[in-house]
Amino acid sequence: VLAEFSARAQQELRTNILPFWLKYAPNPSTGGFFGTVKDDLTQVKSAPRGSLLTSRILWTFSAAYRRYQDPAYLEMARRAYNDLLARFWDEQNGGLYWTVAADGKPRDTSKQIYDQVFGIYALSEYFRTTSDPAALERAIALYRLVEKYGHDPVNGGYYEVFSRDWHREPPRKSPVNPLEAKSQNTHLHVMEAFTS
Repeated sequence: VLAEFSARAQQELRTNILPFWLKYAPNPSTGGFFGTVKDDLTQVKSAPRGSLLTSRILWTFSAAYRRYQDPAYLEMARRAYNDLLARFWDEQNGGLYWTVAADGKPRDTSKQIYDQVFGIYALSEYFRTTSDPAALERAIALYRLVEKYGHDPVNGGYYEVFSRDWHREPPRKSPVNPLEAKSQNTHLHVMEAFTS
């Protein structure tokens, strides 16, 4: 039963899930990704997008390449890596912006621990896949920023929302997905990222 389930899950991944993202997510005019794909599978060219999307694509296709050695997966991982650093990395203050506009210009430059830690495990998985030391250096830089600004020394947890220059802000709902309850799972993702 487990072997059959495993085979069916792998088939779903390789024939439906990964091909969907390969076909519909990349934006050929920007080198990045579309922020929205509608139910009818049309891409919304004007939609903003968050660093979470790029980090999740980076992690997924890096891990998929390590497992299956499909060159299309590595190409997608490289695209996501380049996109994350070119459009979301704040060269002045460090860390990842929350969202960019469709043209790749910063839109919401806040720093949220949630997306910083997604960046950590995406970059660390890319390093595991490619052995690119620059990816590991960026993952470590994010880790240091999270520890420097995000760690709550009194209660032992992590603060969540910061301005572009890392001043604390009150928690807020996600501008990308207001239904996402970040406050309840940020710490889970901190643990996952630090484990990576």
